[in-house]
Amino acid sequence: PVVAEDMARFIMSRILGDDDDAVSCILADLWPRAPPALEASEEKLVFNRWMVQAQVTTLAYRSVLAVLQPPLGSQDVLVEPFSGGGHLIIQTRLLTNVAKTVGVEAAPSRHKLAEQAMQQLRMC
Repeated sequence: PVVAEDMARFIMSRILGDDDDAVSCILADLWPRAPPALEASEEKLVFNRWMVQAQVTTLAYRSVLAVLQPPLGSQDVLVEPFSGGGHLIIQTRLLTNVAKTVGVEAAPSRHKLAEQAMQQLRMC
């Protein structure tokens, strides 16, 4: 659910023209604040059970996208292995005009988070 602080931050970012903060607010509402722990049956499916699922801020990811040469365009496909809840896949769809994004995730619970986020985004 959207909390008052998130909504206020989103509205102010739109008024001030701060698109990075506006996208951050949208993304923040798509996933749980902390990803749920992997189920025991899923631990064997991930690359390394001690691997941390890190999140990249919108501003940091925009910096990564800015150095790509040539930039992602309408003919490109971005494939992200170990895509988790789909954060980078969805950020790429929101921030670029890439033709397609594909997330590859072996853990069903993480894949479900990505599907739920995409469904929620489609309803906007």
